[in-house]
Amino acid sequence: MRGAVRAEIEEHLRQRAKGLYVDPASIAYNYADLGDEEQTLHWLETALAERSRGLQIIKIVSELGPFRSDPRYLAILRKMGLPE
Repeated sequence: MRGAVRAEIEEHLRQRAKGLYVDPASIAYNYADLGDEEQTLHWLETALAERSRGLQIIKIVSELGPFRSDPRYLAILRKMGLPE
């Protein structure tokens, strides 16, 4: 499972490197599935900066559960105007 998730992330990153749009929220959610806090929050912040539509589900993505108390996650919610 982890190998498949890593392969999906790498493909997303390859596409972005080619100048193709890949929603950074989907990259963040994949990193969250791997438990990678730094990459998850980095890509959530990138998603916020890019006004990603993928952030519409940020409050219900189960993989983000472990990060919900992180101050950076909470700051993203505030910037989006969502309750913590």
